[in-house]
Amino acid sequence: DFPGVELPKGEFTVIFTPFYTPELKDADLVVPIETGLEKRGSVEGISGTLELRTALNPDYSLEGFLSKLPVREEKETSELELEVVKEPGNPVVERKEGELLLTVLVNRSGWNSVSYYSENVAKVGGRRVLLVNPEDFSSDRALLKTEGGELSVPVERNGEIPRGHVLLRVERFTRDVSQLLSGKFPSLTAVKCELLEG
Repeated sequence: DFPGVELPKGEFTVIFTPFYTPELKDADLVVPIETGLEKRGSVEGISGTLELRTALNPDYSLEGFLSKLPVREEKETSELELEVVKEPGNPVVERKEGELLLTVLVNRSGWNSVSYYSENVAKVGGRRVLLVNPEDFSSDRALLKTEGGELSVPVERNGEIPRGHVLLRVERFTRDVSQLLSGKFPSLTAVKCELLEG
């Protein structure tokens, strides 16, 4: 979850992940876990609740694995409070005051993969729309511009979107969406952009 952050060394390091990442070389034990589309349950998001019913039946789940570990009861507990000082999205990009950062959310994968056949993917399908904070933009249609291209899209104002960030939801990658990310792909977040009436 924190690319480029060096993992603290312990006596025995266990990594739970669905992906092959550079950090795995530092692990004493790697436990493969399900991706989001392989899990069962529900997810809360800005569009409401999504019930997850996977097309796969893995032999085990992370929850099942953790529930079988021996538990040691701690007599003393303490709380640790961390202040988050980074902007959401790509950690190497800093947003300046008055600047907008674009995140692209693709509802369906555009290639053959297990997730393409999942019931979850079919449920999330939807139209192309730009979600913005009402304080950042007030029109119902916008001309979204990046250094790679421009796109005219309908706008939905949503107070859940952080100020200074816009979320473009698309059904799948198309040429015009890819051009917006020119030079940024495969990064789909923290792309500098501007919105014009249109």
